[in-house]
Amino acid sequence: MKYTNLANFKNFLESNEFNNTKLFLVLVGSSFERRKYINSIKKIFKKDLFSFYRFFEKTSISKIINTYQSPSFFGKESFCIIDDVNTYSKNEILELTKFIKENKIFIILSSDSKTQISNIYNQIEKKGVVFDLSQEKIWERQKRYSNFIYSKCLKENKSISTNVIEKMFEKIGLDFANIENELNELIVFTKDKKSIDIDDIDKICIKSNQSTIWQIAEEVVFKDISFEKMNIDQTNFSSLIAAIRYQLKFALKISSLLQIQEKNIQSYFPKIYPRTLDKKIDIIKKIDINFYKKSIIELFEIDLISKSSNINQNELFDILKSKILYLKTIYTK
Repeated sequence: MKYTNLANFKNFLESNEFNNTKLFLVLVGSSFERRKYINSIKKIFKKDLFSFYRFFEKTSISKIINTYQSPSFFGKESFCIIDDVNTYSKNEILELTKFIKENKIFIILSSDSKTQISNIYNQIEKKGVVFDLSQEKIWERQKRYSNFIYSKCLKENKSISTNVIEKMFEKIGLDFANIENELNELIVFTKDKKSIDIDDIDKICIKSNQSTIWQIAEEVVFKDISFEKMNIDQTNFSSLIAAIRYQLKFALKISSLLQIQEKNIQSYFPKIYPRTLDKKIDIIKKIDINFYKKSIIELFEIDLISKSSNINQNELFDILKSKILYLKTIYTK
């Protein structure tokens, strides 16, 4: 079964049909949103019946499979969550697909797209549930985010107009993490008011620095890394991490296509101007694919540290740049 609409997926989570489902695949472009939807699935299952394990790309598929084959000491059933399953090798994905097909297990997989995981996608669509927003158009995403804002304001007994929401998008872009953070600040700021107005947006919402953030992310991945000091706080740090992750995964996808000697790479990125894509392909050809894989791991670890410590974001960003520069030096051909 497949859901491409958030409302329908939420209805499924509240239905009796959910209780008969063991396999889940979440496909959403934003890693922040993927985590939210994965957690919404996980929290419905009774914790006392399962041993939950969360895995990332540096954990081998054979080790994950062994988790199911080694019963819990407390008699609980294993329930594994695998983030970014598309980053595994083709053989590992085939191994996991075969195991899912032959065994009745509880598992949640996630990815930013269907690319490289079509076998798993088809298997889970037959035996479980696929929640797929990877093909969502930009206007569909904007509508979904607008509905989220309306719903949140309604719960707080506040009104907000379409014009005000459009102003929010203009200021902070269509990054869900930023939207949620800024909306929470707006609700606190307008605690004595019954509505959120344009003036509140101007006073509270951060100026959209998306172009600068994307430029920095591109420089980190594709150009020489600058160590010029920046003024980074928690809000734009999250956006910067997301932008760098996007650039790394974009480059990893191209590097994977180059490895299999794909001749029509442009067909995978129809929205990118051909000359721009060609320039990036030329850069990617000079760097081993392991640079992108290991940089994603380093990025994830820095992101975790930022959420669990009081280390200054500027210092964390400097550490990240140093790690990526070191990896780039090692893996440049």
